[in-house]
Amino acid sequence: MPHTIAATRKLDKAFRRTPSDDTRSAWQAEYNPPELPDIKRVTTIIILGVTITNHLSISEHVSAVITKCAQSLHALKILRSHGMCDDALNVIYKAVVIAKVLHAIPAWCGFTDRQKLDAFIRRGVRLKFYNHNDPIMAELVDELDQTLFTAVLHNDDHVLRYILPDRRHHSHCLRRSVTNSR
Repeated sequence: MPHTIAATRKLDKAFRRTPSDDTRSAWQAEYNPPELPDIKRVTTIIILGVTITNHLSISEHVSAVITKCAQSLHALKILRSHGMCDDALNVIYKAVVIAKVLHAIPAWCGFTDRQKLDAFIRRGVRLKFYNHNDPIMAELVDELDQTLFTAVLHNDDHVLRYILPDRRHHSHCLRRSVTNSR
């Protein structure tokens, strides 16, 4: 019985979402593999422009994207103050800001809360860089997901094709309809 309680405590400690600093260092010492010489242990990694933490969190990536896009908004405000028309600003906003937000979003959007992204899009609408009748974030993400799925489905050599089940080819031999044979 004591063995079961100890194992339960270890599992509880291992799967706790937000451990305190004391338990975090104890957890790291107990569950991380030993460090290797000449290899630095990192807490984040950037894969194809997407920042992923050692807890498989994307929140750092979302914050960085929003920060970069906010800088672009400032540049757009300066362009507006120098007399650039709203149509040109709308095109630039879509080409720069929306493109930054949508970069690799089918890969990471399911792991984050879309509220920050939606709020940023609403900010672009409020500043009149993005039209209120343009697609919202959910529609943009759904469109990109559908595009990716279609590309995987129709290309047998796609890198993600192995995830889908094999295609079934049905050969139906239907009888002629009695009403059509006359």
